This record gives sequence, C-alpha cells and structure tokens, in this order.
Amino acid sequence: MSVLAVRAILSVALIAAACDSTAGGTDEVGFTWAGSGGRPGIDGGIGAVGSPESRGAAGGSERVGLGVAVGSGGTVGSGETVGSGTVGSAGRVGSGAATASHGSGGAGGAAAGMGMGIGIGIGTCGSGTTGADPNSADPGTSGVGSPAATASMNAQRQALIQFLWGGAGFPSTRLPTAVDRNVASPVRGLANLERVDTLHIQMEAGMESLAHHFIPSTSRQNRLVIVHHGHATSFDDDPGMDDVGFGMQRTINNLLLGGYSVLAMYMLGCLPSAYQCEIDHASIVNTPTTSGSGMKFFVEPVAVCLNYLDTQAQADGFPAYSDFSMIGLSGGGWTTTIYAAIDPRITLSVPIAGSLPLPLRSGSSWGDEEQTHAPFYEIAGYTDLYLLGSTGTGRRQVHVLNRYDNNCFGDNPGSFDEAQTGMTYDDAVRGYESNVRGQLRAPMGGSFSLEIDDVAPAHMISWNAIATIILPELERGNRATPAAAADTFVRGSSGTLLHVGSDGTEDTAFPMVGVPAFVRRDSGVHDVFFRDPKNRLMHAFNEACLWKAESLNVLVITDPVAVRSSLARFDVVALTPDYVPHHWRGTTTGMTSVPISAAPRAFGPPVLSVLSHNRLDLTLQDWNRATHHLHDDGSGAWREDPPPVD
Repeated sequence: MSVLAVRAILSVALIAAACDSTAGGTDEVGFTWAGSGGRPGIDGGIGAVGSPESRGAAGGSERVGLGVAVGSGGTVGSGETVGSGTVGSAGRVGSGAATASHGSGGAGGAAAGMGMGIGIGIGTCGSGTTGADPNSADPGTSGVGSPAATASMNAQRQALIQFLWGGAGFPSTRLPTAVDRNVASPVRGLANLERVDTLHIQMEAGMESLAHHFIPSTSRQNRLVIVHHGHATSFDDDPGMDDVGFGMQRTINNLLLGGYSVLAMYMLGCLPSAYQCEIDHASIVNTPTTSGSGMKFFVEPVAVCLNYLDTQAQADGFPAYSDFSMIGLSGGGWTTTIYAAIDPRITLSVPIAGSLPLPLRSGSSWGDEEQTHAPFYEIAGYTDLYLLGSTGTGRRQVHVLNRYDNNCFGDNPGSFDEAQTGMTYDDAVRGYESNVRGQLRAPMGGSFSLEIDDVAPAHMISWNAIATIILPELERGNRATPAAAADTFVRGSSGTLLHVGSDGTEDTAFPMVGVPAFVRRDSGVHDVFFRDPKNRLMHAFNEACLWKAESLNVLVITDPVAVRSSLARFDVVALTPDYVPHHWRGTTTGMTSVPISAAPRAFGPPVLSVLSHNRLDLTLQDWNRATHHLHDDGSGAWREDPPPVD
C-alpha cells in the first residue's frame, strides 16, 4: 500500500456533550432513564429513532443523543450542532459525508464529538484553533474545571456517601477487626513475595469480609494495588501462560514482580470458606441498617482496609504507601467503579468487565440489584460515577471491556443489543467514553479512557490487559508528566487525533485510541501512526495542507512506536494479538510489513530506537521478564543480539 495513497475513511459517528447531571435519572450516553411508565434506571424505555441531532425531551434530558431521540416521546431538538465549531473539526452531526474543514473550524465542534465525515481534511495551513487546549472539551462552556462544576461534583460525591452511610458518614477511622500476620499464601506460585497478612472486617448486621495483603520482597515501589475479585471464592487460579481462568494469579504475580504490593479483596458473600458465592444481592442491598443503605456493605471493606494501609505501616511493619490503585474484575470491576467515585485516595482505577451505562445494557449485562438500584443511581448515573472516579490531580480511570466476554458487557447478542440501542457495540462504548472525556478539563485534572481487549477469549483479566494496559498505566504513575512539545500529536477529549503545533491545535477528525507515534520528514510532512477505535493500525499524513489516512489492515494490541531511520525511511513497530512484534517500513515508494520472527513473544510494549544510520534496535521483555535486544542493519532481517557476558 502506497504511503502517498489518498485513502478516504469514514470517521466513526460518535457524539459527546459536556452536560450537567440532574437527579431523577437523566444520565448516561444521551439517554433518559424515564421510559413510558418504566421504573427509572430499570425499565426505562428508549424513544423513537430520530436524526443524530435529536435530543431526548422526556425527563428533562439535555444530553445530546447518540443518533437517537431518547426517552418516552423523545423529540427532535432545535437542530443544534454538537459544539459551537464550524462544519469542520468534527463535521455537522448527521451531515453524512461532509468534508471536514480543518484548521478553520472552532474548537467547540472538534471537542464535543465526532460527526460522520470523510477522512480527508482540507484547510489553510497553520490556521488551527490557536491556543486551544487539546485535552479540554468545548472551551468556553461550563465544565468540570469550573468552580460551579467542582462544587457540584463534590456535592454529588457527598450525596453518595450520605446515601451509603447516612448520618454516620464515611468510615474514615474504622480499622480491620483483626490482622493475621505472615500467614501462608492463599495463592500458589507467586514470585518476589516476602509475606502475606490477612485482614478481617466485621460490619453491622453480621456482614463480614476479608482481604490478603501481599508484600513484595525486593524492588519495592511503595505503591499498593487493590485487586478486587467478582463472584468467585479464590484467587488461586491457573498460573500458566494461557488465557484461562479469571486471571487473578497472573495479575497478582505480575504486580509483585513489578515491585507493587497487592491487596486481594473478595466480593461480599464470596469468602474462601465457601465453595460458591452465597450471596442474595437484593437482600443485602435492602438489609436494615442503623444508618445508610445496605449497599455500603459492598464498599465499606475497601475503606476499612485503606484506612489500615494508610496509617499502620510502622506498627505492622509494611511499606509506607505513597499511592493506591484499584483493579477489579466483574463484580469487582463494579466495586472499583463505585469506590473510586467516592474516595479520591484511589489514583488509578481499572474496572475490567465491570459495568456499562444502564441504557446500553441487555441480557446478561443487566447485573444484580446493586448495579441497578434506582435510588442510588438517581444521585449519580454511571457516566457520573466514571467522571467522579477520574477527576482530580493525577487521577485516572481506564475501563477495560473484553470484546469476546462470555459473561457480560461484551460484543455479543447476549450482552449487547444493537437493535435496542440503535448503535454498534463500538459506537456505543466509544460514545460514553467521549461523554466522560468531554467533561474533563483543567484545572481539576484527571483522565478517562476505554480499552477494548480483543485478545481475552472470555470473562477474565487477560495477559494482554496485564502487559499492555495495567502495568503500563501503573508505570505512567511513576513518571512526571512531560511538558507539552511545540510540535506533537495527542488524542483529544473527543477521541480524535490532534496536531499541537506552534500555530495552535489542529483537529484531523480521525478517530483514535491510545497514544499516537509520529515522525517528521524534512518537507514538514508528518507521518502519524495510531490505533483506531477498533484497534486497527492507522497511518495519517499531511501533504499540501491536506490530512489523509489509511488503514494498515492489521489488529494491534499496543500503541505503535515509530522512528525516522534515514532521510528517506521511517519504521514502525507494534505487537499483534499473538504478542509478536510486527515491523512496518515506509519509503518514498511505499510500505512493507513483516512479523519479527526472531523475537520472542513480547510482554508489554516494545522500545524502538535508531542506533546508527539505517540500524534499528528493538528492546522488549519476554513473558519471563527477560530483556531481549534485536537489531536490523537496514536489510529488513532482524537478528537477536547475544546477551552481555558478565
């Protein structure tokens, strides 16, 4: 495929809008909960299909819909476009194949959503939206960073706490009932393990829980990661290199290898003494309490354990932790979502197969009573919870959904109904991602993103999620945020590829996920490589002020890395789903691609560098964490360097 080929691609028609949540259930990705006589949040109906400019009228929703008029009797709105920009940056919503007018469009249109548009941008060179913040959405409107919005979010968090614990308030001083130190590990085959402590938590109404505190022996990060299980009674699952089981053992083991302490937590009613989860969700939620709601029993153990870990390091001889992150699968993913929303001590949260906004659910994705309990979600819907869990200096939330999940929240008819939503799975989940990202802005800070795991074969934390999402995100927390470069490319809040240059910010309107890589030719032309929303590798380039993009027709599981290896050549590497690094080489005559067969299966993103003229060096880790160096002397044949001699 020629590098210079003009390939027109259709931008995914996702629509995002910054909007304020209102009590009564007007939340989620442009849908109202109030259906025709339906119970809010449970039986809420979706209105008739309308144009992509429609707004739902029922329930007072002011959220821009995702191509449908929503709510009972949803009516077409006043024909507004998404954002305040010109028909450009994102294209007028519903305009079909409108050509995107880049550079001259206002920031609003680009920041608020992606319209359907041809993947060729025509505009005047250097006439971008000067001064626009590529990480903010729709400048000039009220967002998370405004004082009013900040106060509103704090009030919403306090309202959730009030609902859960009532007048007693957040249990900020409660500690575990007992701590058993230096017990036998409940998980076999763990490396870099010094000791395990077990924390016991007793709550009112006879509710109880426990957690295991795993402490690494060497290379300590002094950071702790909570790993919260779902409906299962053991973390001691398959230790092998295949994607089987729930993935708890491999998650804990790889965190320990990275020097992170781990707190393994069980879902309520799923203690290891039971052969199966003995849990009646509705009865727990509706348990009479002295203060608050029975829903608190699902999250209170996390608060109690964090209080202990935050205050008892010296007394009980474990590291003084500087940072707390939280990962959860299934019901544990739901717990991660809720807890990160109410406790800002969680800096990074990664819910895996844990939730979808209620209007996107069907079949097995409906979940249990705590996932749909209307009085709770009338205070904050799921997109509000995602925002609360993401917002704050240094805070990040990364959703992971397994496309081939055989349990819930996957891309299959048993979990997601395209006819009900009027959207494909990818458009729907990218829609709520854009909704949340569109509301994050300075000065509050924070980050939200969604990753679709195309490798996980079932309901699990896959090796892919560990190697390419969880560990890189944790490592990101170890690094200072670099200053913005004068000439760089980023993913904007609307999910499109932005060029940040000395003249301002230019929106290419190409939908993307992750972090782009780019090289610059002497002529000023940029070659940019990125994943599209379906994890396919894309190549974008600008010539004569015209942005073009082409698909390289391959699924990748890591963000690409790119270097300019000579005046007339650039090279790109990314991992494909078999964990083998793949190499693309671009010259003035076209592009070639080959798998690097000399490389082992790689664990995590590779590093590509230029050692000398035409010589490339590739550094990666294998699944045993051994480091490998390979080189290409310009011939396209990769060879592994022998390990250094001690």
